[in-house]
Amino acid sequence: MSSEQVYRWTDEKGAIHFTDDVSKVPEKFRREAEGIDVTGERVQGDGEIRESGESGRRIDRVRGYLETIDKKIQAKKRIEKKISELEEEMKLSEERLK
Repeated sequence: MSSEQVYRWTDEKGAIHFTDDVSKVPEKFRREAEGIDVTGERVQGDGEIRESGESGRRIDRVRGYLETIDKKIQAKKRIEKKISELEEEMKLSEERLK
């Protein structure tokens, strides 16, 4: 069994961050960083933390939340790429009209 602390903080843009190293929390956010105790067993090979009880449910919730955020980030990147392509197309169309 190992005991770990995971830190959660929100930056000025509203982005939520997690780290297991408090020194990676920017100085201006350290006071508001929420420390979460995570106790688990590391399974050799895959590095996954296996939990039971409340800690396991908390880890599953955090993992699910992070996966959801990752999907939203990927969708946002696809949208931003499409916007960039459309802006470029619009610029070329405007140049042709001149």
